[in-house]
Amino acid sequence: MRIKAKLAAIALGAALMFVGATAARADDWGHGCDARIRKERRDLQRAINRHGYYSRQAQRERAELRRARESCRGDRDRDGYRDRD
Repeated sequence: MRIKAKLAAIALGAALMFVGATAARADDWGHGCDARIRKERRDLQRAINRHGYYSRQAQRERAELRRARESCRGDRDRDGYRDRD
């Protein structure tokens, strides 16, 4: 009796793990770009606060932010979704 209960618990746990992983993957599709852009904006603001608006560190962070935005725009274009800001 105990063996059947353990096998059932393992099977249920494995099923929940795969269902949860699938849902997380689908959920991350649209939020990956947003999170990356938020991070780059935070890094830019930090560089400006520490080194000044026109510093080379701030310029580098602006370039990183620009690349992240272009990358996300390219992802949306490939998937058939156009962001019309």
